[in-house]
Amino acid sequence: MASLASTYRKQDRLDEAERLLVQAMEARKARLGSDHPNPLSSMASLAFTWKTSGHQAQALDLLRTCVAKRDQRLSPNHLQALSSSETLLKWERSSQKPVHR
Repeated sequence: MASLASTYRKQDRLDEAERLLVQAMEARKARLGSDHPNPLSSMASLAFTWKTSGHQAQALDLLRTCVAKRDQRLSPNHLQALSSSETLLKWERSSQKPVHR
């Protein structure tokens, strides 16, 4: 399901990708728990899909949640946690409005 959602996102079929990612995330949460790495991967993918579709604020909030859970579950030095943290930092920097003097 998550692989198909990724394909949809690459094809710019964002509504379909979002629907599948939400289903994958919820199914993984129910089966494995909300802080397991698999639903967290779905959560990160959903954040990317939301950002691509123009929902920056929601994407940032979801990625912040994902980063916090990955830091708790995996440790802040784990590759997935580091990757998510770096992405979050980039997104936060790009979302800040420039100050005009």
